[in-house]
Amino acid sequence: MKILCQIETNDVSRRISVSSGTLIAEAVRMAGLFLNTSCAGKGTCGGCAVDLLDGVYERNNERIVVGEGKKRRVLGCQTRILEGKVRIFVPRRSLIETGEKVVAEFVIKEHRQFSPTVMQVSVELAKQNLGDAKSDYEQLVDKIGEEYDIRVSGIAESALRDLGFLLQKEERRIEVVLAWVERKWKVISVSLDGKEASDCYGLAVDIGTTTVAASLVDITRGEIVDTVTCYNQQIREADDVAARIVSASCSEGLNKLQRLIIDETLNPLIELLCGKHNIGCDHIRRIVISGNTVMWHIFYGLSPYSIGVVPFQPVARKVASTTAHNLGLNIFPEAPIDIVPSISGYVGGDIVSDLEICRAHYHKGVSLLVDIGTNGEIAISDGDKMYVTACAAGPAFEGLRISHGMRASVGAIERIRLGSGGCDCEYKVIGSGRAVGICGSALIDFLAEALREGVINSAGRIDRDKAGNCTRIRCGENNIYEYVIAYKQETEDKQSDITISEKDIEIVLQAKAAIFSAICILLKRLGYKTKFDVIERIFLAGGFAKYIDIRNAIAIGLLPDVDIGRYEIIGNGSLAGAFLGLIDRGIWDDYDRLIDLPEIVELNLDEDFQDEYTFALFLPNMRALGEI
Repeated sequence: MKILCQIETNDVSRRISVSSGTLIAEAVRMAGLFLNTSCAGKGTCGGCAVDLLDGVYERNNERIVVGEGKKRRVLGCQTRILEGKVRIFVPRRSLIETGEKVVAEFVIKEHRQFSPTVMQVSVELAKQNLGDAKSDYEQLVDKIGEEYDIRVSGIAESALRDLGFLLQKEERRIEVVLAWVERKWKVISVSLDGKEASDCYGLAVDIGTTTVAASLVDITRGEIVDTVTCYNQQIREADDVAARIVSASCSEGLNKLQRLIIDETLNPLIELLCGKHNIGCDHIRRIVISGNTVMWHIFYGLSPYSIGVVPFQPVARKVASTTAHNLGLNIFPEAPIDIVPSISGYVGGDIVSDLEICRAHYHKGVSLLVDIGTNGEIAISDGDKMYVTACAAGPAFEGLRISHGMRASVGAIERIRLGSGGCDCEYKVIGSGRAVGICGSALIDFLAEALREGVINSAGRIDRDKAGNCTRIRCGENNIYEYVIAYKQETEDKQSDITISEKDIEIVLQAKAAIFSAICILLKRLGYKTKFDVIERIFLAGGFAKYIDIRNAIAIGLLPDVDIGRYEIIGNGSLAGAFLGLIDRGIWDDYDRLIDLPEIVELNLDEDFQDEYTFALFLPNMRALGEI
């Protein structure tokens, strides 16, 4: 039986036809939207909450009837459509977005040589005479060498075919696009001069476990045109690295995750960028990918299974260039696709990019690099020795698994300040509208402010005694205490209060403990145990790092308690590394050298790690509290 179903959001209303028994999450997908099912549909993250406005539904064998003028909030991944005049409203925070809501900025500390990896040249080929020994291709190679001092070592098959047709015409001036592939120049495109756009574009991409950032780059000028971000659509299947390793360990699961990152994530971002700037997608002539090892293995079509089992080694730490055509990317088919190499299975190209951007290993003195993301990646160097590690921080800082969490997009509460013993709460929302949810920077603010005001104790528990005097503190569902940040009348949908619960606090403490304990272990390996004062510079990488209040991050024990002047924010170093891969040919030699420099620290094999992690579960940590 087919049912007419109306899916509504703040911006659109779409009608679709579904079968009885269809999950709401699937119906929303059929309407061209995607629910935030970051727990892979297990019903544990609460990210796919929707409002039933009309119709008959079923959830866990419970029949739900909603009449006109009534509404009921349910999880889209757990509720099925049965019959009736079905109307469903999807709040903004429950949607996975592919819009340009967040700018992934970065800072490149030192000037680099501009030596683009894609070039356009124009040459005129003489007509061949009887007895000429050289082919058209050889004449093309010679001309490029004579006029541009460039040695060409190959040509794409499609370009070679095009060359044969072009030279049948009277016009002999040819425009050639060259790409730096495996340290050699290769012809990837030929056309009659003036028939192609005068600029070549590239795409620098940071593939994160939770989010993806893509920068459209004018390679001929070495300038970023625009940057957009969205969720990595793989979270619809699995929201963390471990789950994706399991899913991609068979060919069917690997292919599904690969198509999700390419067809459902990157290709829509490419279309968005090119459409916004009126650029043909076929004028993107190269893509450079930077990301953790598991993410680029899946993107490239390699099984990450071996990364998930002892001794946690990847199939490869670096791979050869492939083409857009081979991967199904909707750009120029012969465009080279390159990947920043990895240090190990859990220390990927993203931290290689970070290290190259901050260049800590080139300087004497102790430098610390912290990349805060779903997978926290940390490196420490004194100019002679370098240690690196990775820890499973989880996606809490990106708003996932938090009851009212969301990415740092429009409507997200990004700053929180408490006063009057915690009874007063002020917050700042991204954009000009009402609050939709809470992003990671605000979670850090809340912990620091709540600790200062006595709302929570060092274990992250809310003070029950304050509940009687402070209306923002209350006992919520399942007898879990929570703090009200924004009352429902202040929110966009006016349906429910935006709160932070003790369960949310517990998840954030686990994420911050993973980061801080890893820092302690690396400092110990360098010979300083927990003497944070020896650290001269701390580089914070990752798009999230740009927006946190460093003083509050120190107050909760996420970052070392040193003078704030020692902190430098480089932003999305992974995206910066991909950008350099487009505009600096020499950077690829640097990457190859860099992956062999550090010693890898496996935290689970360190005898002190479990203790350090346990200490760091407190605010700010047990050492700071004098409890050890």
